[in-house]
Amino acid sequence: MKKLICYAAIALGLLPISVGAQAPKITTFGFQTGVNLMNMSDDGLWAVAKGTNGDNESMDAYPYLLNITNGERVSLLTDEETEMGVSSGAYDVSDGGKIVVGNYDGSPAKYENRKWIKLTGENSKELRGNAVSISADGRCIVGTLGDNDGLESSEIPMLWVDGVPTPCPNLPTKDAWGRDENMNRFVGISADGEHILGCLSFVYVKQSSYYVYHRTTQTYDILGEGVLTSDSKVDFPAFSPDGKWVTGTVHNVEEIEGSEFPDERELAFQYNLDTKNFVLYNEEEDTDIGGNAIDNSGVVFAATPAVNPVRSLIWRVGQFWYDLRLVLKEKYGIDFIAST
Repeated sequence: MKKLICYAAIALGLLPISVGAQAPKITTFGFQTGVNLMNMSDDGLWAVAKGTNGDNESMDAYPYLLNITNGERVSLLTDEETEMGVSSGAYDVSDGGKIVVGNYDGSPAKYENRKWIKLTGENSKELRGNAVSISADGRCIVGTLGDNDGLESSEIPMLWVDGVPTPCPNLPTKDAWGRDENMNRFVGISADGEHILGCLSFVYVKQSSYYVYHRTTQTYDILGEGVLTSDSKVDFPAFSPDGKWVTGTVHNVEEIEGSEFPDERELAFQYNLDTKNFVLYNEEEDTDIGGNAIDNSGVVFAATPAVNPVRSLIWRVGQFWYDLRLVLKEKYGIDFIAST
């Protein structure tokens, strides 16, 4: 039985510098169908999960809404839909667990009031694609549409506000190599719906670029621009719950004097949207650490090794990384391995 650990939720109260913090609670969910945890609500009380169709791994299946407080789960497909093999996936959820976004029968969709509703384009045109992220209040949804013109396939980034397609002027077009590959997708939206995470040239490993788009000013910032080397790249970025911070993983590449081979390492980073300050954790002790989540004070939650399926969960306070299992054991008497 596969177990999913909502580590961002159980981290509440674990910071060594916290005072009077509540005792942590570990909530696990067991599935028989290879389901994976996809995302959590900004209030940290709900999550969504999905799997894939056993006969076609490219098709989403088994969408669930999870209540982190009491461990309950709700299947987002009826028994009839499941038997019919309807493709559907859940990717994010609003505060209160009120609205889930994902896809239904090949179209971007939201699950609200116990039913899936397809998100449409202009003039109610049916779309093909996926909704991937939602603001805390459920008003703003971002996703990606498939665009096949008969000659080449690409993707179109999409924003819906109150269910209405909404333009995002002045999006970036050129990637890290200065090329316009006609590949742009939205991957996340902040809790207040004002900032959007996007990615250019996402199928090209070395030239892909992640950015933050600001709706109010219609401007954007390329993550790591002016800080990272041209061969380095950001991956897996994520907003803090309040949308003021971003973390993720950098594949960092730096030349070594006197060597024909560069130094390549996976490193975590912290980015502040207000100050535009990009901090790369690039000391020897930071090697092979990938940022996964960040809280409203800029504390980075990470894992090491960065790309190994068997990893240790850690977080950074000041100049030090703390091990989740160690703190749970020494401070709360909780055996993380036994509990999960």
